Parts: sequence; C-alpha cells; structure tokens
Amino acid sequence: KIAFNGGEPLEHSNFSNLLKIANKYGYQPFIVTNGQNFKKYLQIFNKYKPKFWFGLDGMQNKSHDYLRNKKNSFNEVINAIKKSKENGFFTAINFVVTKQNYKELPSLFEFASKYKINAIQIIKLVHDGNAYNNNDMDLNQKEEKWVKSFLLTVKYKFSSPYFNENLASTCSHLLQKHISIDWNGKINICTLSSQFNLKLPSINKMSLKNAIIKINKINKHIITQRKKEQYKNQVIDCDFCIENFKKNSEKYVYNIKCNEKINKLNKTTCNKCKYKLRNQCYFNL
Repeated sequence: KIAFNGGEPLEHSNFSNLLKIANKYGYQPFIVTNGQNFKKYLQIFNKYKPKFWFGLDGMQNKSHDYLRNKKNSFNEVINAIKKSKENGFFTAINFVVTKQNYKELPSLFEFASKYKINAIQIIKLVHDGNAYNNNDMDLNQKEEKWVKSFLLTVKYKFSSPYFNENLASTCSHLLQKHISIDWNGKINICTLSSQFNLKLPSINKMSLKNAIIKINKINKHIITQRKKEQYKNQVIDCDFCIENFKKNSEKYVYNIKCNEKINKLNKTTCNKCKYKLRNQCYFNL
C-alpha cells in the first residue's frame, strides 16, 4: 500500500504518473484529498482504482469552509464523495472535531449511511494550518464529553473498519502505523512534519529499514512526552513535537557524533567514535 497526502496530492503536476508508477510496482494507492480536483483525474482513477479518504470538516458550508479557509470547498468535497461512490471506489471520510462542527456529527453519520460510506475516522484537532493560531477551535470539557457520548451511541450502528471514537490528546498523526516519506525521500515524524525543514533520516542516504528504526525511536519519545503534558495543557500543538525532535535528535536519530566521512560501500569502524557503521556516518545526513 502507498498513501498520497499533503498538502493536497491532486495539486501535484505529475500526479497521474505517480499513480502509474505505483501500479507498476504493485502498490494499492490510497489518496487523502480535499476533493477539489477529483473530476480532473476521474479517468485515471477508474483505471487504477485507488482508495479515497476525503477531508470533510463540517456538514454545512459555514463550518467546513471556515475550517478549510476556502470558499465553496464544502460543495467540492461533497460532490467528490458522491462521485467516488458512483464509480465504485472505496470511499472514507476524515472528520476533525472542533467547537464549530461537533454538533454536526449526527448529520455526518446520516450522510454516511445514505451514501454507504466505507469508513469514518473521527480526529481530534491538531494545531496546524488554519488552526495554528486559533485556539477557539478546541472543544471544552463539556463539549468533548458530548462528543464521546454521541460516538458511543453510533459505535454499534455504523460498521467501519477504521472507526475511531478515541479523542485522546496524543496526536492521531503520530499514532498512525504507516511510514510517511516526503518528495525528497525524508522519513517524517508524521504527515505534517515535512513543512518544518527538519534534519530527518532519508532513504537517499541510508536503507529504508535503518531510516524507519531511527524515526520510530524519536516518535516513541515524543508520544511519551505528549502524554506527560496532556493533563497540564489543553493545547499541545506541532511546535511541541518539533522542539522535542530538535532537542533529542542527537540522542535518538543521529547518535554518532562524528563528522568524518565513512566509506559508503563497505562496513568499517570510525577511528573517532569507534562505532561500527554500514554505508556512512548518520551524523552527516
């Protein structure tokens, strides 16, 4: 499986070719999209049969367009969802719960039942993008209690393999099991971290296995730190993860404190730090 997300993957100028390459190597494509360019690629979608996760953040123009910061985005994504089902694609919805839309959850599940949506994922707000400086989007304790109570009532009425009623403070992006690789070959902390220009492990500089091992170490550390802080602060945004990464990347990701270039082809031992290395010194990435 390979997932295309962003940003907005359907804005990529060479997206059709990316689907062809994925198909060539036997990957089942998943596309996380806002739906705005869905019709443009419909012909190639019918050829390669990807699975779709649509970002739907409200069941009204007012709430969805406010959260997406784009006029008419609600109509675009609703039309794309309907078109996806008409063409027989796996169609799922990501719904970020906020103060502006939480009362629209019943309408979401009515819509999902009517159009036979394959899956719904209920996601707690992450302070990124339009939410970065808008703390008024967060649910208070009373509102979050209402959401949890409602989700319990629909848990057994709506069948979905990806249904998630958990609104824990740990970021849903960190908990995802897939590996996020950006266009430059960097293994990211999560799907949002590529925008911060971090010194991340890269599959262009080391094996995929080693890159995954290293990024998993820092992810586990960050998740542990978030759990410690979640009862102290209501808002734990992306900056929390980024600062933790910067403070601990030497220990968890680049644990070889050596700037000397190592032979890239053979296993060798660095004369300075005595670490036995394969390929090259990770500290130089």
